[in-house]
Amino acid sequence: MEREYTWEEVAKHNKDDDLWIVIQEIDEDEKPGRFGIYDVTNYNDHPGGRKPHLANAGKNATKHFYYISHSPQAHADMKRFLVGYLKDGEKETYALCCKDTPIWKKVVCKISILALTGLISLGIYHLAFKKKEGSE
Repeated sequence: MEREYTWEEVAKHNKDDDLWIVIQEIDEDEKPGRFGIYDVTNYNDHPGGRKPHLANAGKNATKHFYYISHSPQAHADMKRFLVGYLKDGEKETYALCCKDTPIWKKVVCKISILALTGLISLGIYHLAFKKKEGSE
């Protein structure tokens, strides 16, 4: 059986030598799921260093975790740090964390494509204009 904790219990693990964070799981359809509790006390190989963990020690790190857009490998690696879940009556909702991220990525992608298309068009125009100048 999976262990369940309250926010009060999680909040006690807020120091460098005893550090837990809470991250809400998201399913394939981007629907919010359970709140996993992760003991990252000894996770010293985090690419972002200790600072992100310390900033969220004993707290809900869901928004920060999904804002960074961690890789699928990072999601898989997290399982080794899982110590339990929040009790049902202890849940919060962070629905915006997942639904905003794909929209944001789409907007950035479209802007990048437009910018790249504009630069290519400008380059072609410049080359055509230079050719025309050279032929006179």
